[in-house]
Amino acid sequence: MNIIESSFYEMLQAQAVRNPDAEAVIMGDRKLTYGEFLYRIDGVASALLDIGLKKGDKVGLWSVASPAWLYAYFGIIRAGGIALLLNANMALKDAKPLIEFADTRFLMFGKTHDYEGHNTDAVAISESLGIDKEHCLSILDEEFADITLAEAETSGCQSREDAYIIYTSGTTAFPKAVINSQFSLINLSDHVFSELAPILGNRALIGVPFFHVYALMGAWIYLAHGGTVVIPSTIKADLIADLVEKESISDIWTVAVIYQAIIDNELLAEKVAPNARFCAVAGSYTSPVQFMRFEASLGNSTFINMYGMTETSAAYVLTRPGDDISIRYSTVGRPVNGTEAAVWDDERGILPPEEVGEIITRGYHLKNSYYKLEPERQAVDKDGWLHSGDLGVFDKNGNLKIVGRIKDLIIKGGENIAPAEIEAQIMSHPSISSCRVFGYKDRIYGENIGACITLAPGLDFDEDSIRKYVKEKVGSYKSPVYYFVFDKFPLNSNGKIDQRNLHIEMLRRLHRLLIENKLEKGIPIITMSVKNSVFNITPVASMFEECATNLGFSRKKALKIRQAVEELLVLRIIESAEDIGDVGISLRYMRDFLRITVTDLGDDNCNKQNEQQKIALAILLKLVDDYDMSRLDDGQYQVMIDFTYDKDLDITGFLMQHERIE
Repeated sequence: MNIIESSFYEMLQAQAVRNPDAEAVIMGDRKLTYGEFLYRIDGVASALLDIGLKKGDKVGLWSVASPAWLYAYFGIIRAGGIALLLNANMALKDAKPLIEFADTRFLMFGKTHDYEGHNTDAVAISESLGIDKEHCLSILDEEFADITLAEAETSGCQSREDAYIIYTSGTTAFPKAVINSQFSLINLSDHVFSELAPILGNRALIGVPFFHVYALMGAWIYLAHGGTVVIPSTIKADLIADLVEKESISDIWTVAVIYQAIIDNELLAEKVAPNARFCAVAGSYTSPVQFMRFEASLGNSTFINMYGMTETSAAYVLTRPGDDISIRYSTVGRPVNGTEAAVWDDERGILPPEEVGEIITRGYHLKNSYYKLEPERQAVDKDGWLHSGDLGVFDKNGNLKIVGRIKDLIIKGGENIAPAEIEAQIMSHPSISSCRVFGYKDRIYGENIGACITLAPGLDFDEDSIRKYVKEKVGSYKSPVYYFVFDKFPLNSNGKIDQRNLHIEMLRRLHRLLIENKLEKGIPIITMSVKNSVFNITPVASMFEECATNLGFSRKKALKIRQAVEELLVLRIIESAEDIGDVGISLRYMRDFLRITVTDLGDDNCNKQNEQQKIALAILLKLVDDYDMSRLDDGQYQVMIDFTYDKDLDITGFLMQHERIE
């Protein structure tokens, strides 16, 4: 196995010497040759050393992808600093705790997605983040000191030392700060290149943010071998398709949602298909059906599935160009040279093929550490295996299939159900474009299954057809109880489906649906027994008025409800025989109205109304929107009065706000 000990700078320097005028990086009309690119890396390193950077200092890099981002990244490491790669989608308030946690002393900033909001001014950023103003450098002007550093001027960052930090995309806890080395990324990229070389071109579009390891590996593969990296100004399907056509792009590195958007639009597909030869898919789950659609729609391209994580420097498992399409669409392939992967069970250890367990890996590609985490939380066991938290299974030929996340497992009635299995079958239905399956709380099974779907262009949602189809594929027990149709799924800053927010939105929709179903029958709010006494009329009526007010009825309507309850109780109490007994009264939320019901064990005396009762009834009928009186089978009399909700009152929304989502 070939091992490279050189640094980023040494390898880029070799390319600049070999072919200084070759195009290294392109973004729009901005083009840098290898000679110019190396010159600017030296300029960044010089600027940082001039303002006091010491070896091992953390330097935040906060900007959208651009040529300046790339040479700032390499320049920080060239100067001996550790680059903290920050999400360009974050607002200042979100970036601040991450910057502080990493003990960041310097910041290189450029345009972010909140560009108009904050980070255009070094003084403002300095004051907000507590970093010295002199230590905040803008990369917007793309100009640095005209200095070429000699080797003696900086010891730089050695290949195996800490080189850069990327925060994991944590959702419920503070994200982990993963420290990686040049050595791991350089060697992993080299071995990936060796596997893909038969189909790789020399011009690649990187359609993923650079604060993502997948983009770092994609860019480095080409820079290390004298190719050209093309950077889109924003990661959108139409722009990427235009660039592929304009720049004669042969290789595309992006995520599944971008490929899906391209094939969904015939005009975009026509721009990509004649040019693209290699398409890498990583960063999110791709179903077999979706993968086959990609390759069928872009017929000149070979699609390659990959798998990795921030802690493994990038993708270390991938399918090979010579693999049958059945392998390339159904698995993520095999580990590259020098890396190991296995499937683990806490009780049984490493599992044989065809058994599902946690994916573990070890080798030169692993992170150096998690910053500031104690040894027992580093996720690496005594034998050097990194535990991923992902579920997978190897087939008999050593190909790995991703099943899902351990935390994503749905435990229904004690049975473990992997969402990916159900998603793959749902997406094989011709009307489904994409799908994600999640669990939700269920009183009977503990958890049950819901599916979020988007539809193929021009097709309608035929729920009965889809339910029947999925039931035949996975059985009743694994079939989703609910389907929720989305125009499109939310994406995170890395272009991946935002699983957390999609799951939350599904739970919100489910919550609304369950409330609306309950409202059809009515949701009881108050049920009480009132002593048959005139002294109880006023306090009970006041309580119902307050309830109506809190619900959101106007003051005028709430007073009507109070008066109606008073008159209703007059009908049932005033001058009634004492042996009628207590009066039952209840309030119930219905879908379109508020219903108040009174029941008692009255006799005919209740219907032989005196003058006072007739007056009460006349008043009552003027106050309510609907009225009904009947005698139930058990002999009780029941009077129901209804009040329609005010136009601006959303009863479902009110209940969602006042009932906790689990």
